[in-house]
Amino acid sequence: MRLRSAALLAVACLMLFACSDDEEGSTEELCAALGDGGGFADTFQDGLDPTDTDTALEQLRSARVELGELQSVAPSEVRGDVSTLVDYVQALLDALTAVDPGDPAAAVAAVQTTTAEHPDVQQSSDKMRAWAETSC
Repeated sequence: MRLRSAALLAVACLMLFACSDDEEGSTEELCAALGDGGGFADTFQDGLDPTDTDTALEQLRSARVELGELQSVAPSEVRGDVSTLVDYVQALLDALTAVDPGDPAAAVAAVQTTTAEHPDVQQSSDKMRAWAETSC
């Protein structure tokens, strides 16, 4: 079963961002990354299926690394939103790690509960999307 969550769109929203070495963050670099399809575009290409716990954890770990790198290089106007997404992805990782891989219903419930506990993720996703539309 595929979980389609608005909060997972937040992660997908950032799938095109790439990393930068600029400590202050760079709108230009993030906009360039949006154009080249870099970042973790392939991570969630087929969605996130929490019932396939091993694959979902692999995807989330990859996303967590990418988001962690973005957190320190994102321009200040969106850095907080990236932090919100980092927290959400980390919470998903923690929730799925605690679930028995042989219990798909528990995995789906864990993702749904975690998503419900992070209502600010959709707002951050929307802000990121609007930022990209106006800044790039």
